[in-house]
Amino acid sequence: MIKTLGCLIFSLMISFDISAGITLISDPKVLSIAIEENKEDWVDLRQQQVILWGPSPEILNNQDYTFLRKTVYEKLKTAQRMLPQGVRFCLYEGYRSLSLQKIIFDKHYQHVKAEHPNWSHKHVFLETTKLVSPVVNLV
Repeated sequence: MIKTLGCLIFSLMISFDISAGITLISDPKVLSIAIEENKEDWVDLRQQQVILWGPSPEILNNQDYTFLRKTVYEKLKTAQRMLPQGVRFCLYEGYRSLSLQKIIFDKHYQHVKAEHPNWSHKHVFLETTKLVSPVVNLV
């Protein structure tokens, strides 16, 4: 019963338009927000024992994915303390370089384009941004 219910919920989720009521990352309101490096310290999850971490889901030899901003790490520790006893987070990706982000975006863009060959570039781009953030140079 639980397996069936899980499949039903999953089926409902994938048929639901995830962008309904959601501001996409490609929205000009989002793109107009200035991004500034804050010089915050990084925490490498490989150097701690509190938050579990697993292999990078995107690239096997990714050496950056275990890095988190210190504030994010502290918030994860706080949230983990609120979980039921014996339950812990397991992080699979923290930092993602711009070059890796571009690879992931381009791959998903090509997938959407192949699925919808008659769509315009703009339509494919917007559909892609529902799941993957584009790399945009605003400087």
